[in-house]
Amino acid sequence: IYKVNDTFFYFTLYNANKPIYTLKATANGLNWVVGTFVTQGTQPTLISSVTVDSCGRVWAADQYSYIYIYDAITGALLGTFNEVPQPYYILLLDNYELFVTTAGNKVYRFAPQISCTC
Repeated sequence: IYKVNDTFFYFTLYNANKPIYTLKATANGLNWVVGTFVTQGTQPTLISSVTVDSCGRVWAADQYSYIYIYDAITGALLGTFNEVPQPYYILLLDNYELFVTTAGNKVYRFAPQISCTC
């Protein structure tokens, strides 16, 4: 589960072929609506983690293959990251330092020297 703000969350169900879900409070704040984050392009197969960067891009770890990066507004696939076998959990810091744990109980750290240019 990833909290965007007090009224909007992304979450996943650890089950094959399930989408990235959204949870949004209604205008009165009394009810919550579950939706799906519609992705254009490749839909991850076994999503185990979701996070959002400072530009609002959605990063999803697919335990079968890649880390997918999507535009949060359009759902368009912006890129993939496949440097880690079986990514399980991703932690993305504000400076884009990326920590990835794997299904094989390993932790990888990447410091890609990139920034948000939105």
